Amino acid sequence: MTALLAAISYVLAFLDFPVPLSLSFGEFLPFIKNKLDVVLFNALPFNILKGLVIGTIAMMIYKKLTPILKGETLK
Repeated sequence: MTALLAAISYVLAFLDFPVPLSLSFGEFLPFIKNKLDVVLFNALPFNILKGLVIGTIAMMIYKKLTPILKGETLK
């Protein structure tokens, strides 16, 4: 099922069709001209920020859960 959805999303990524009742990127953000600009100015910075936040939270949780995961008793 995952492979089927991945194949469908791959094919749909090449289609360019207007979404009804939405603004185009040129009207909404004037400095975005093509799909590469969307990735560079929108997706990339927020994915890096999301990765840093999730990584930091996971690191703090993992430090507290390490004794439990290794089978040691809590003090």
